[in-house]
Amino acid sequence: MDGALHRCVDDEQFLLSCIERELDDPQFDELKQALEQKDVSAGFEAAHGLKGVLANVGLTPLYDADVPIVETLRAGSADNLMPSFEAMMQEKEKIRRIVNGE
Repeated sequence: MDGALHRCVDDEQFLLSCIERELDDPQFDELKQALEQKDVSAGFEAAHGLKGVLANVGLTPLYDADVPIVETLRAGSADNLMPSFEAMMQEKEKIRRIVNGE
């Protein structure tokens, strides 16, 4: 989180707003749709885009869950990625609950 906070000019409120915005990133839906359709190209674009954003805002658990998806898609396969995607969505909901103070 220190790196993410530094990238947000040490403004904790700004970082929190970035995290909240990224939890609603449409690329999550795009990735899900691409994986359901086994569209390697669209899946890679969405997963790779998410990877960068997640790293920038310090959402390491989501980033760590996304990396294997990105690498599998980079290798040209969209097979058997839904369980990994669902695990990533579970991490996303854990973070959302934390952000919302639940």
